[in-house]
Amino acid sequence: MNSTAISFPFKSEPDRPVHIRNFCIIAHIDHGKSTLSDRLIQATDAVPDRLFRDQVLDSMAIERERGITVKLQTVRLNYRNHLGSDFQLNLIDTPGHVDFAAEVARSLAGCDGAILLVDATQGVQAQTVAVLRAAHRQGLTILPVLNKVDSPGADIESALAELDALEGVDAAGALLVSAKTGQGIPELLEAITTQLPPPSGDPRSPLRALVFDSHYDPYQGAVMHVRIVDGALAHGDSMQLMSNNLELEAVEVGHFTPQPIAALGLSNGEVGYVVTGVKDVAALRVGDTLTGFGLAATEPLLPYDEPAPMVFASLYPLDARHLNTLREGIAKLALNDAALRFTPETSTALGAGFRCGFLGMLHLEIVRERLLREFSVEVIASSPSVPYQARLVNGEVIAVDGPMQFPQVQQFHSALEPFVSVSLHLPHDRVGPVMEVCQSHRGEYISLTYASANDAVLMSFPCRRALSRRSSCAKIFHHFARAPWRRGSKAVFRPSDALLNDVGIALHGEWARVISRPGFSRRSWGSERHHTQSSGKSSNQVKGSAPHRWR
Repeated sequence: MNSTAISFPFKSEPDRPVHIRNFCIIAHIDHGKSTLSDRLIQATDAVPDRLFRDQVLDSMAIERERGITVKLQTVRLNYRNHLGSDFQLNLIDTPGHVDFAAEVARSLAGCDGAILLVDATQGVQAQTVAVLRAAHRQGLTILPVLNKVDSPGADIESALAELDALEGVDAAGALLVSAKTGQGIPELLEAITTQLPPPSGDPRSPLRALVFDSHYDPYQGAVMHVRIVDGALAHGDSMQLMSNNLELEAVEVGHFTPQPIAALGLSNGEVGYVVTGVKDVAALRVGDTLTGFGLAATEPLLPYDEPAPMVFASLYPLDARHLNTLREGIAKLALNDAALRFTPETSTALGAGFRCGFLGMLHLEIVRERLLREFSVEVIASSPSVPYQARLVNGEVIAVDGPMQFPQVQQFHSALEPFVSVSLHLPHDRVGPVMEVCQSHRGEYISLTYASANDAVLMSFPCRRALSRRSSCAKIFHHFARAPWRRGSKAVFRPSDALLNDVGIALHGEWARVISRPGFSRRSWGSERHHTQSSGKSSNQVKGSAPHRWR
């Protein structure tokens, strides 16, 4: 489908592309979002039957193996409604896990509406509320949908009551579907065209396009995923990024079906991609505004919320010869993962590597797995930690995101650890037991809001309690917590009573990566810190030591 405008008999605004709908599906993990995307693709014949497979938008093998969505994916659906009018539906598939909240933020930025998907067997859950509030901040129109209504365990009335209790959601207009069987899919497609708004923008204004995602192609270089807000973009146009005035050329323009299809251009309201041939991935930034070169816009588009990393770990190549490959791999992953931060660092024991920031433990696991699969780099990862602060004896407070940055005992006064406010959305009968578990993990009660569906408990937690995925506190976060960190949100640092498991290893008189042994407390740090000299010994003697862990 090319970018030529299509005429419809019901155009109410001459400059508004009423035949386009840009929307995403937001839901808690395992509520059937990927399956619903499959049914919408099948219903519109976007993918031939011979090429179709389950989870067709999950392009990475790791996504299909784990049954989760890691990367957002765009697909254009051509749909003809019951009146015979043709529509262009741009679906942006989004992850459901809290560790990939950055992908959700990007999806919302490129949309005008959202399908709020709720599992009829489980009801409204934490991430449902979290993403819904993010969608409200973006000004998106919400279309509530109840999934798995054919399941024997479905409680439709209870789920509708929980939907109705959500702010800004009218449960009376909720659609009942089964993504597994296809029940209600035709009605959902009609509702998308009638209840979700068309994109706004001025087609006669200078080009303004939001870069909401990007990826690296070994042959084409950096490929930007864009939403055209104002103006139009054609093949061969000169353009520039408003953040750094980098001049670019549209080598290729097109859209996803979900495979990339080249087109003559993209017009106002459309979603697609643009190939620039840029090989320097650091020059492009997701969230930037793309405009014309020469005839440029004066105001950039407003950026969207980007979650800040709250878990840090060091990555070192297992083979030191792969350091450059590791550097390139992390840079290319960071190109379309704005929550991934990295800085070079050097360890005496492990050599050169990178200190990386992640949104959570699953985010860390996925990055390690992608480095191995996509770039053939096996890495050694230090134990994850959260950013700390250290107060010195002279009153100065310094940032510490790794054990090697901790000050010497003569300068150290006290440690400060980050606390965040976490909103737990709980059934009425679980409020008491969950609060007891949280308080046993140093959680502090702030407030309790009663609702007809789930009660919202606001508590303050030390960030490190979420590091172990097997802990009861981390499991509570996974099932009931609303993601608290986004751009502008700041952790509050408080005095820490944590045990600092700190045994120093010095190789030839230089400090190496810190390792640990259980039960080493901060009180005994000054008297029991050992400088183990390994003169004449190789680093292989400490190979079996456990990595440092902040408890």
